[in-house]
Amino acid sequence: MGPDTPLRVLYAPAETHPSFRADVAVLFGKYLPRLGVHSDLLTLHAVDPVPPWGGGECLTRLGPPRGARRHLLSVLNDVRMLWLARRGYRCVIVRDKSLGALLGLVAARLAGIPFVYWMSFPMVEAWAVFARERRHEVGWSRWLAAKWRATVLRRLLYRVVLPRARHVFVQSDTMLAEMASKGFDPARMSAVPMGIDTEALPRSAPLADQTASPHESIAPTFVYLGTLNRLRQPELMIDALAILRSRGVSARLLLIGDAEEAADRQWLRDRVKQRGLDSWVEFTGWLPALEAQGRGAAAVAGLSAIPRSEILEVSSPTKAVEYFHLGLPVIANDQPDQAAVMAAAGGVCAPLTAEGFADAMQDVLERPEHHRHIAQRGQEWVRQERSYAVLAERVAGRLRACL
Repeated sequence: MGPDTPLRVLYAPAETHPSFRADVAVLFGKYLPRLGVHSDLLTLHAVDPVPPWGGGECLTRLGPPRGARRHLLSVLNDVRMLWLARRGYRCVIVRDKSLGALLGLVAARLAGIPFVYWMSFPMVEAWAVFARERRHEVGWSRWLAAKWRATVLRRLLYRVVLPRARHVFVQSDTMLAEMASKGFDPARMSAVPMGIDTEALPRSAPLADQTASPHESIAPTFVYLGTLNRLRQPELMIDALAILRSRGVSARLLLIGDAEEAADRQWLRDRVKQRGLDSWVEFTGWLPALEAQGRGAAAVAGLSAIPRSEILEVSSPTKAVEYFHLGLPVIANDQPDQAAVMAAAGGVCAPLTAEGFADAMQDVLERPEHHRHIAQRGQEWVRQERSYAVLAERVAGRLRACL
């Protein structure tokens, strides 16, 4: 199959439409179509009217954004693959589903086309952690649902679906190695890390001097972009700010994102109040991408504390890439993927402790030029290695090769 051969695939991601995840909205919805890979989107849409989908035909149906009803409707919607797959597609791609993956596999077999699985996150392992650690914080129905997903769906995914997939796309080199250790053939897997839409910040745009000394009446702001789920230990950033201010350093923290669980959201706000930081920490919730980037670009540095857990160890965090894309210095710990990003820019990782992050935050304020040069190198590396224009070429090439 030549590099210019057009491909039309049936694409069933776990996320509702529109998705804020760049590897759905940007990779499949924007860059792959430019390379002749068109994806007809099969999922639920949470808003009406249906938002446009740039990747191909939009086959979505209306459904709630979360909750048990959403999961049930999602499975029922995935049943449509059994007849939609016969409409001339070159393959079926299912992302981060288990029952949906089984339906996609059966649909692909009935249509006589390959089945491809996209694993951006170890979902069944995450449900196992949720069931183990949150048993006394959630209702019995949610705990039983999580336990069922962590046991039954794990067997379904690893024993039935993945061994029969033509190809498996994973999130990182670490995840690929983990899958290989479970007996899956590395030759049938490809790592696609999280990237950035560099067109949102044109190459010709000047890199702002975000580390210049701020006006003395305005405290310098550190920013965090991403989820605030308790699993990710966001309290470390709150505690680091408290340490920094206890040293007499004036600083603020901007948290752009939110937690999925209301309990996690309240727990973090209580932490801020306990530390006496109500006036120094701002929660914005989720913001549109351009607005989030605009607010983040005004910070002195971006924070990315990723616990070295069984779930997050194999992930490809977007934060270090996003911060460098904005020209920001990055304060991050040694989670494998972001440690590689930091090394490529010539930076070093901070210890995953409140004290370690406080020290790194203070160093950014005391050595702005040093960290600005690292940010410049990081920005250039991200544009060359982690832009979705580059990643799309790799994905399109691998799809054509495996089909």
